[in-house]
Amino acid sequence: MIWLSETDMGIVGADQAKGVARFEGVAFGKRPLIAAIEAEVVSKGKGAGDPKKVGGSYYNIGVATMALFAEGARIAIEKEGAPLTPAKLKKGLESIKNFTADGLMPAVTITPEDHQGGGQGRIATWDGTEWKPDTGWFAAYQDVVWDLVKKTSAEFKTAGK
Repeated sequence: MIWLSETDMGIVGADQAKGVARFEGVAFGKRPLIAAIEAEVVSKGKGAGDPKKVGGSYYNIGVATMALFAEGARIAIEKEGAPLTPAKLKKGLESIKNFTADGLMPAVTITPEDHQGGGQGRIATWDGTEWKPDTGWFAAYQDVVWDLVKKTSAEFKTAGK
């Protein structure tokens, strides 16, 4: 989901890395959900790890991932009732529609046929201090990707390699 982070830019040199572009599946920075976590957890000393990493690429990926599972669990309990079971969680996850975790990620819709959630991302550029989005969220040629997945899967099934 991430190929470069602000940590990497620090290793290379923040100024020297200006203009480097990356694909991102989750927004960088302190979006509303991240700000709420910072206010309710981190600022009250209840967090773990370095507070400076809150809002960073790796931190936000972790929050986005868990936000999807929390949303799936919420839907499952709302629709199927407690206790939460693996089957109920699967149904809940496959019922997620246009979930963004308050703008932390592109709108994700998970179905029984698409556990990827739509495959959206965007391009962002390092400005010497932080990642700035260059594009809106988009899915790149999903039809081409799926055709290739099906083709290579069939070839592997036949040839075993």
